[in-house]
Amino acid sequence: MTKWTALNTGGLVGLDPFNLTDFNNAMWFDGFTATQGIQLYKLGFDGSVTQWTALNTGGVGLNPADLTEFNGNLWFRGDTTSQGGQLYKLGFDGSVTKWTAINPGGGGLFPFDLADFNDALWFNGAAPGQGGQLYTSQARPRARPEKVGCIFGRRRSISAVPDWR
Repeated sequence: MTKWTALNTGGLVGLDPFNLTDFNNAMWFDGFTATQGIQLYKLGFDGSVTQWTALNTGGVGLNPADLTEFNGNLWFRGDTTSQGGQLYKLGFDGSVTKWTAINPGGGGLFPFDLADFNDALWFNGAAPGQGGQLYTSQARPRARPEKVGCIFGRRRSISAVPDWR
């Protein structure tokens, strides 16, 4: 076993890496900084460790959570100073983008339990006045064409079933 980092050694918890996630030939994770709260870090293929973000440095930091690969990008919840928890995207090119601004006055969207399902990103998030609800990156479900089956030699229509891709 080898200790790989010696970062934030003067803090109460050290770097305390968590949410370790493999993406784009690198290991991405959350870690504590001495003055900027919790930020996103990258362990490169060459073994180097880089603090990747410096966002919401006056608060708890970006505090990325639920790192989930979807559609060639890494998606996660991140905290903002004025809009609460929102959905962020780490692009394949290394860029970090805040993707949503939902429910900013009510604590934010606070997306969690991100999942790649049937060609869409799904997650639980706070809806204004409705509590936690299911969200998707997909605009709306697409219905498949009506299927026709054969039962006892007779053609019978089977109702259309939403195709949640």
